[in-house]
Amino acid sequence: MIERGAQYLWMEVLHAAIEDAFQGVRGSSNDIAKRLRKVTDARDYLTKPNVDFDTVC
Repeated sequence: MIERGAQYLWMEVLHAAIEDAFQGVRGSSNDIAKRLRKVTDARDYLTKPNVDFDTVC
């Protein structure tokens, strides 16, 4: 069984990914191409099958 602290940590990871996917990555560079890539990465993490996402969930 996962302890509560670890569960809350993973919930925050998911929350951050959702925010990044919708609002952009906080503190990212002023380079538009890099910012868009980070948003795309966050969206891919949430929508495309991957082992890391399965582990978190």
